[in-house]
Formats: sequence, C-alpha cells, structure tokens
Amino acid sequence: MLIGGGIYFFLLNVLHPVLSLSITALIITLLFTVLLISEVYFQKNKFGGFLLTGLLVGGYFAGYDFYPLPLAGVILVLNFWLGGTLASVFALFAFTMVTLANPANIWVTLGTCLFTLAWYRQFQTIQKTYWYFIAFFVFSYVLYSLRAELDPYTILNLAILDTVIVFLCFVIGVWFFINVFRKTFFLRLLELMNPRDKLLSELKKKAPGTYHHSLLVATIASYAAERIENADPLLTQVGGQFHDIGKMFHAKSFVENQYDKNVKTSRTKDHILAHVNDGLRIAERYGLPETIQDIIRTHHGDTVTGFYFAEMSRAKASGRRVKIEDFRYPGPRPWTKEQALVMLADSTEAAIRSKGKHQFTKKELADLVDEIITSKVKTRQLDNSPLTMQDIKKIRKYFVEILVAINHARVNNEEEEKK
Repeated sequence: MLIGGGIYFFLLNVLHPVLSLSITALIITLLFTVLLISEVYFQKNKFGGFLLTGLLVGGYFAGYDFYPLPLAGVILVLNFWLGGTLASVFALFAFTMVTLANPANIWVTLGTCLFTLAWYRQFQTIQKTYWYFIAFFVFSYVLYSLRAELDPYTILNLAILDTVIVFLCFVIGVWFFINVFRKTFFLRLLELMNPRDKLLSELKKKAPGTYHHSLLVATIASYAAERIENADPLLTQVGGQFHDIGKMFHAKSFVENQYDKNVKTSRTKDHILAHVNDGLRIAERYGLPETIQDIIRTHHGDTVTGFYFAEMSRAKASGRRVKIEDFRYPGPRPWTKEQALVMLADSTEAAIRSKGKHQFTKKELADLVDEIITSKVKTRQLDNSPLTMQDIKKIRKYFVEILVAINHARVNNEEEEKK
C-alpha cells in the first residue's frame, strides 16, 4: 500500500492530472480485489458486501481532500460490516493517501483513525455507541479549536456537522448491512437473547428438554468465547440458544424430551439427522441472521451419529451391510471460532447428560472435555476453523471451569441441621 501510494503521487506530478481519477480507481480496485479473494476464501463473505464496500470507499476517496473527518464513519461501517481487521487496514490506507495528498490534514486524519479504532471493540451496548458520538463531537471540536484562524461559532458548527455526518454514515451503513445483506448487528443479537422471543418460547413449549440443553450449551460456549481472542461472546451465546431449534419438528425422537426413556420411533435416526436442515428452515422462516444460521448449519459438522455404531453391531449379527454415509450429518464443518465453540459445547453437554450422573468430580469433567476435543480434532472437524492450539488449550480449561460450576454439589442443609 505504501509503495502503491508513492507511485500514485509520483505519477500525478509527472503525468497529466486527467489520469489521476483512473489511477485512484485502479489502486482501490487492486486493494479490494486482494481483500475480496482472501475474505471470501477464508471467511466466506459474500461478493455483494465487498462490492458495496468498494463503492463506499471509492466515494470517500473522491472527496477525501476536501473533508477528512467523516473517515471515522467509513471505519465504523467497515468494522460492523467486515470486521476490525479490514477496518484497520482501510484506516491505514486512507491515512496514507490523505496525508500524502494534503499534509495539512495529517493530525486530523491520524487522530480520527486512532480515536475510532480505539473504540471499535466497545460497541457491544447501545450506551457505548451513544458515548462514542458524544466523545467524537468533543474530539472534533478540540481539533478545530487548534486552528487559530477559525472563530468559536464556526468551530462549533463544524464539530456538529462532523458528528452528524459520521452518525449518518453509521446509521445508513448499519441499515444496509442488516436489511440488504442480512448481516448481524449486536442490537439484533440482544433482541434474540430475550427469553420471551417468539421462537425461543416455541422451542420451550414444544421441546422443553432441548430448550434447557440449548441454554447450557450457550452458557458453556459463551463463557469460553469471553476468554478467547477474537471470539464474539454475544454471537456465541445467541447461536448456542438457537442451534437445536430443528428438534421442534420431532421433539420426542430426542432423548432430552422423552419422559419415558424407552420411547423410540422407527424413524428416530432420520429425525436426528434431519434436525440440522429442519433448523435452517425454521431460522429462515423467522428471519434469523445468517451468522446464527451458520452456527445451526455447522454445529455437528459432518460427524457420524452414534446410531451408526449400534446399527453396525446389529447388522453384523444379521449379515447386513451398513453404509456410514447414511449416518453422517450434512455439514459443513465450522469455519469460525463461534461455530467451533458451539459444536464443542454441544457435544460436551450431551456427553455429560448421557452419563446420567448428578455429580461429577473435576477430574471426570476434565477427562470428558479432553475426550470430546480429541474426538473432534481426530475427525478433522476443527480443520476449517481459525482455532489455534493455544485456543484449544484455553477452551479445555474454561470448559472445565464452567462445568465444575454448573455441576457442583449442593450443601445438604437437612443433614447439617441434624448434626
């Protein structure tokens, strides 16, 4: 980017100014082509999002020499849209281009970039969002106050105008990425966390055991997400709550919803395998964000159900052959940290439930977590996720911590009173 910017301004001095727009467009196109290829390949983002981002950035560069402060609005939108990494890359690129074009704006642009990037991880509540715009107004006012040639009335008007423009960039950008590209905004996630949400209420009514299981999965996964770098605890929490909504269709086929443990249906295996796609149909009908749908889609990866091993044993006795693919979930495997955390928490909670014990020692829980994680690693379910070995060690540690807290033994007050 630095080399490209240097070549760009060198050519502007040598060549005719008419070429400046073409060269600018070429540099922006090359930058976003590289970002598009890398992000689509690794993060599975959609082309439309990048196309609109390119237009947004192109529009900004068309006027950057006249009005640098709304750069903060573009950084905010990119952060919510495509993540903090891409927002930081753009901030560096924009800072370089603006200051080379107009060195007088260097402190304004640098201050704006650093100020906004320092806040970009803090937008987890609406209160912090309000505080950002209040702080940005003060920040803008102070920057303009440093210019002695401006009178106080002009300074106040410019600070208000800056804040309004950045706020409009933020609101319009959020509206686009929620309504046009169906991306996830933290306010939508907070709304979905409400126990009175229509879909959660329906899950509680039709499959109470699954609802309780989902709450535990969400608690376990989000506890670890809070302590894993670049994992979103809020998205993990909501994804855990909704990951098994497909079980509403055939609730009695799942053991957690069976009052009589001997209840079995002739199509139990089919119902279990189908709950992933059933969940996706429900999620689409209720308009759940795509990030939540992806967690539903990947929470079993392409693992094989336990029915396969039982059926294989019966088939050997009768001389039949059983195809393993008939017992495999549709996948795909998780490709984000949040998806992987929900998968691991789901398997861990299900394994604890299957043991049927009311109390576990810390060692038993640690062994169980190790068994689940090792199984997922061996079957390559985590290969597509960005989890590092250090992350996996942390997950093991924090899973055990929260499971010990959940499964702790209660004090027997009656015995104490007798003593």
